[in-house]
Amino acid sequence: MSFNQNQTSKNESHHANDAIRIIKLIFNKKITITTITLISMLLSLAFALSLPNIYKSEALLAPANQEESLSSRLGELSSLSGFPGLNIGYSNDKKSTEAIERIQSFHFFSGHILPFIKLEDLIAVKAWNPQNDEVMYKKNIFDKSSNTWIRDVSYPLKKIPSAQEAYKVYLDILTVNLDKNTSFVSIAIEHQSPKLAQDWVDIIVRQINQVMRDIDYQLAKKHIDYLIEAENTIKVQSVKESISRLLESQMNILMLSNSNDSYIFTLIDPPLIPEKKLRPSRLIICLIGTLLGMMLSFIFIAIQNFKELYKNN
Repeated sequence: MSFNQNQTSKNESHHANDAIRIIKLIFNKKITITTITLISMLLSLAFALSLPNIYKSEALLAPANQEESLSSRLGELSSLSGFPGLNIGYSNDKKSTEAIERIQSFHFFSGHILPFIKLEDLIAVKAWNPQNDEVMYKKNIFDKSSNTWIRDVSYPLKKIPSAQEAYKVYLDILTVNLDKNTSFVSIAIEHQSPKLAQDWVDIIVRQINQVMRDIDYQLAKKHIDYLIEAENTIKVQSVKESISRLLESQMNILMLSNSNDSYIFTLIDPPLIPEKKLRPSRLIICLIGTLLGMMLSFIFIAIQNFKELYKNN
């Protein structure tokens, strides 16, 4: 029993001596620790200041009244879907999902977004100057004074970025979310310029409504053309009267469709020009950099003085 007590006492004394040696070593190396920590803090500060502010503009949308859409009204033709050549396959509850997939597609971006924006605003932006609301470009990529691309790239990239290259950047700054409980859709763009972020969300919402309207419009016209042809060939008077009523209804829908801007999505909360940046959090970056520097200094000293720390073990 006495032996165990003595052994425990020796272990406690040994640990106390280790702690004292470590404290003394840290105190003796305080200049090294301070220097490494300060360098790390300055590097993290420089890195944080080099990052441009990123702003996020977001719109909240609700599915438009499906009773007013061409695709919904074409459902009235379902009673005649057995006719040869008349294929009606609409599902209103899938329209929002289809629209979301189109927004994220290359075809939609290249045909309905890229023509309305500046390519350099997507790929070559360095920062945004809030004093004069001016976008500044990376000088080694785009020369604003001559409006020319000067970047040095190798195959498969081109001096003037292709639509495929621009599409990848577009996907990086775009966020589209569907709330399955409410069916609400949020569309957001992140950009160095808060004004451009808002403008681009507006363009996306406007264009997806137009694209979906045009698709249904063309399909409705095809169905109407078929019904006109069928009306001229069918001899049963009751069926001809049904076709006539459907034609009148569809023609009214086609005429009214262009007056409805919110064809697929209705704006609940329009995109704003954000006043506060989304990122970076420079304070957090500096704190993390400082803590990492302190930890690295301790590790460096421990490795450098390993033998001295454990010479009595």
